[in-house]
Amino acid sequence: MNPISKLIHTISEKELWIDEIEIGRNDYLKTAGSIDTNIYLVIEGSIRIFVIDAIEEHTIRFGYTNNLIASLDSFLNEQPSDFYMQALKRTKLKVISKEAFFHLINSSSEFKETYTLLLEILYYNKWNEKEIF
Repeated sequence: MNPISKLIHTISEKELWIDEIEIGRNDYLKTAGSIDTNIYLVIEGSIRIFVIDAIEEHTIRFGYTNNLIASLDSFLNEQPSDFYMQALKRTKLKVISKEAFFHLINSSSEFKETYTLLLEILYYNKWNEKEIF
């Protein structure tokens, strides 16, 4: 089992998901200017994460079944974010709070390494994208 799948399995095993939500097609999970410190697991459906500048929308990432998604800037700094998170079709998600997530991450060196791996993957993917704006 890969480290991220193991992390998701452990969250489920320890019953750390605080909610399961469903949003309809084109509904928003998060809008610009809001704070969201949760991490979501896409159970079914898909989510588009994007920003809007003065001219157009820029898609940053997609979240598909079994992907973890978050408004990473808001998650980390607990401040409003410019990101939107919108369902592309009816989508079911599980929710874990920042507090519960970090409690688990800090419970073992293995999970600390998994968290570091997650951040490295996000950084690498972002660094290798073409200029977005």
